[in-house]
Amino acid sequence: MRTLLTMVIMIIWIDNLKSQLIINEIMFDPAGSEYHDEFVELYNTGATEINLSEYEIGDQDETDLITPYQDGYSTILQPYSYCIVMDSSYPQNSSTYENLIPENVLRVLIADGSFGKYGFSNSISESVVLKKSSNGVIIDQVSYVIDQNPGYSEERVSFNGDIWKNSIFFNGSPGFRNSVTPFQNDISLNISNNPVFLSTEPLNTTIHNIGLTSCSSFQISVLCDNSVLYENDITNELFPEDSISISIPQSIFNYATDYYLISATSDEDENLQNNSIELEIFKQIEDNHLIFNEFMKSPEDDSCEWIEILNMSEKINIKNLLIGDKSSTFTIEQDIILDHGEYFVISEDSSIFENYWFIDKIIISNKLPPISDKDHLLIAQFNNQIVDSLAFDNNWVDDDGHSIELINPELENDNLRSWTKSVDKGTPGKINSVYTEYNNDVDGNKFEIEYKVVSPNNDGKNDFLVINYNFNEPFIYLTMFVFNIKGQKILELAKNEYSPSKNTYIWNCEKGTKRLKTGAYIIYAEVKTNDTCKEYKIPFYIK
Repeated sequence: MRTLLTMVIMIIWIDNLKSQLIINEIMFDPAGSEYHDEFVELYNTGATEINLSEYEIGDQDETDLITPYQDGYSTILQPYSYCIVMDSSYPQNSSTYENLIPENVLRVLIADGSFGKYGFSNSISESVVLKKSSNGVIIDQVSYVIDQNPGYSEERVSFNGDIWKNSIFFNGSPGFRNSVTPFQNDISLNISNNPVFLSTEPLNTTIHNIGLTSCSSFQISVLCDNSVLYENDITNELFPEDSISISIPQSIFNYATDYYLISATSDEDENLQNNSIELEIFKQIEDNHLIFNEFMKSPEDDSCEWIEILNMSEKINIKNLLIGDKSSTFTIEQDIILDHGEYFVISEDSSIFENYWFIDKIIISNKLPPISDKDHLLIAQFNNQIVDSLAFDNNWVDDDGHSIELINPELENDNLRSWTKSVDKGTPGKINSVYTEYNNDVDGNKFEIEYKVVSPNNDGKNDFLVINYNFNEPFIYLTMFVFNIKGQKILELAKNEYSPSKNTYIWNCEKGTKRLKTGAYIIYAEVKTNDTCKEYKIPFYIK
């Protein structure tokens, strides 16, 4: 009778022990050395301590004693605590888990060179066995499944269950809560694509309740550069393993490429690791937001071809745009932010700086397609939707050594009459030399001098003849002569010169190096455009 009672007590004690000490995580295929970095995590689920020196661990073929991590170290596993059983060679040969295992977590070693007979297999599923040394009673036994990448452990989902999953964390979760163990309260945010392309549709997000209890309210928010663009408080009973789709209006996002932090939060949430997503969003650019403003297709020998783009919209990131022509394009791969009215230049090589050292925002790329005399330039989005285009042929304009400039960005730039060659060699990154503000005031055409009496005596007062002109044309051909009171031509200031339509001409009242004599003179000007020719005669006096 006493023997039977002793056996019953032993069976109860063993069953209690089996349920108290469990295998909780297995790293059978570490990212580091297989000789040093395999480990097994144990957990004491009970209220009493356990001396692990009384146990062995290994595989179905061989088990080894558990020993202290170092001389003087304990093998006592406290209640409700983790223990990491490690390769005996780990302390001298590896540091893989040093910044991962919490300091207060017990570490122990196996009394052999490897777990089991040859170490845990990475090609054939094996059983991890934990048993009592004194009687060989198996306390826990787990067969792992090989379906994860190196560096990801096999984790028990719940202390009181036998469901196992691949770890979410690289190098596993040794000494702390398993990554696959659900929290009581836990919602997660999911967005299917990153980056996201938006045209007119909203951004669709999904909120999952992966916790063990219902969630009754949460908030979704969107931030860009630490500024809150959108917040939405949602009251909806979300049961465990349930989900809900939330649409965020696309109107809140900036055009082209930008970066956002999308978050879903709940006051009860215990896990904030899965609540936010850093998202790259490309929002479709509207017509006339980015335009061709100038380009060089016939450079001089010491320069190169280039294209200038002007931002007509709000601040925009032009990353992911395609630049080129119908035969070939290249993608802008870096973040380039353009403010409203800012210019951006793409050049085929660095020789552009020989003539235009002042350019601020520029990409040098030999991928820029050559610009021919007959071409079709285009700016496109990464879904190949055209943002701007310009087609021309070789009968357009004689531009040898000059860039071709848009007269005014507000004009229809697919109309060739909106373009002409630059007065200078080009103005990449600056306002165009032929830029003209248009108004319908025909009387606005002006040619005048600031001072009718000029005294070129270097006293700082009216030393120069200042001529101002402003015409409602993109450019003019200007002729200016100086006549004396007798009608004799004294000097030629300009003869049929290609000139911007708005300019100031300053003359020092000299012919060669000699100042003209005191007396009355006349400025004669002839201003030609494509359609008109106007003459101006303005008297002035040199004293």
